[in-house]
Amino acid sequence: MAKLKDLIIKYINHQKKFWRDEVAQSHLHRKLNVNVKTLYDQVHQSAEPLFVLSTGRSGTKLLSDIIALDPKCIVAHQPSPELTHSAWYAYQNHGEKFNELCQIIDACRYEIIRDTWILGKKYIETNNRITFFAPYLADLFPKAKFIHLKRDPYQFITSGYSRNWYAYEKLFDEGKITPRKKDQIPWDRYTQVQKIAWLWKETNGFIDQFMTSLPSQRKLFLESDELYSSVEKIANLLSFAGINTISPKQIRSKISTPVNAQPNKSRKPLNTQQRDEIDQILNS
Repeated sequence: MAKLKDLIIKYINHQKKFWRDEVAQSHLHRKLNVNVKTLYDQVHQSAEPLFVLSTGRSGTKLLSDIIALDPKCIVAHQPSPELTHSAWYAYQNHGEKFNELCQIIDACRYEIIRDTWILGKKYIETNNRITFFAPYLADLFPKAKFIHLKRDPYQFITSGYSRNWYAYEKLFDEGKITPRKKDQIPWDRYTQVQKIAWLWKETNGFIDQFMTSLPSQRKLFLESDELYSSVEKIANLLSFAGINTISPKQIRSKISTPVNAQPNKSRKPLNTQQRDEIDQILNS
């Protein structure tokens, strides 16, 4: 019954989104109050998108649901394209193909950011695959802001292990980053949990390094656990995002209900040997 209820809720939400999109499209296809000839440059210089950077499995769905309470926000948790393989490519070529990667992410996100800007709304993306495109988005959109959402490594690794990450049996593994040849990491000798530990360490290290390049007014850090427990921290995050329409009561209501949680029956706990293997990666 719970699954049926979830499907019904998902269906209703899809219907709501369909009609919202139809209304938005009707507005966009009217005569615009903007100079179309200079629109591309206007959007890049004036838009203030917000991107949430993370490993995934860090509370981004909950954060999306909270932000979506503000009708002036367009929240993309699973946008199209999701950038699964492209995220891997961006990581592999970081520091080597700056212009190419700028062009890739601009082609994938300019139009939705443009439409959101024309409608007088804010574009917020919580899709973790945007993470490795952060340096290029920061360059393309000088008013963009970034949030680093970081989860406890053992909780994250347990979640990924329970989903059988790096088994290469499902499509989502196409987007999981792997070491670059120049890094000389003995990847084939890593166990499954060590690969997931490396993913956590490398992704958060990438975000940390990127964040150091930004001024304080463009960045915010939040522990994933705080997203589930601290109304004050969430309110601070919303203020950083320029959102002042969501009340503490609404926040409490959202965080009191688990979102996108791992079913207990599918959770695979880590044993002592696996924890030792993980420590080897995290402490190296």
